Amino acid sequence: MTVRLAIDAMGGDHGLPVTIRLLDPPLHEFLPSLLELSIEVEHQKSTGQIDPELLRRLGRVQELHEQNPMLGMRGCRLGIEWPEIYRMQVQAIIAAAIRVKRELGDPPLVEIMIPLIAAGVIDRIKKALGIPDRQLSATLGLSSRTMTRLRKSKRRLPLPVGDRLYRLARTFTLALDVLEDADRAREWLHTPQIGLNHRIPLEVLATEAGAREVEDLLRRIDLGVLA
Repeated sequence: MTVRLAIDAMGGDHGLPVTIRLLDPPLHEFLPSLLELSIEVEHQKSTGQIDPELLRRLGRVQELHEQNPMLGMRGCRLGIEWPEIYRMQVQAIIAAAIRVKRELGDPPLVEIMIPLIAAGVIDRIKKALGIPDRQLSATLGLSSRTMTRLRKSKRRLPLPVGDRLYRLARTFTLALDVLEDADRAREWLHTPQIGLNHRIPLEVLATEAGAREVEDLLRRIDLGVLA
């Protein structure tokens, strides 16, 4: 999303609530055709003149290819795989809100929706991380009573709660990718780490800055910088 698009969305309905949903696209709609690229590469092979850039593009499209595009990057999966995309969108929305306030005098009533994060995801995150209710509620910044109420709700979660759940899912996904085993990932997240000054990763995840610190450590481990 560009800043201009966000400004148009907020300014056009000034005084009314505006909900802007973050991207959850069928990824194939934004990629070159795998079939057409494959045909072009085969054609070039038959002539003996192959464009290295075309081979690179084909390889990347093959990496991103989804068996079922309607289940691939839909919902919050896009933000989990590529958090920089959601970060860019949120920055554009906030910049637009500031400009609308400056131009019209009143702040816009804007809400950012993280796609497909509903109350039921609380139990799925709890099971994936293997943590008790008390620790999960503390990480989410909720009282036990509030978390119980949200669990019983069928409605979309408030943005701050959805954001924290997304952060937990994003970090666990990275730990799983780096450590290549769910049990090892859970154990690592529960164990004090030298690279975090002997802090426990799950306890550091209460803030976005903490999550980035944990993710930076995981990337260094993936590169073999730390064991």
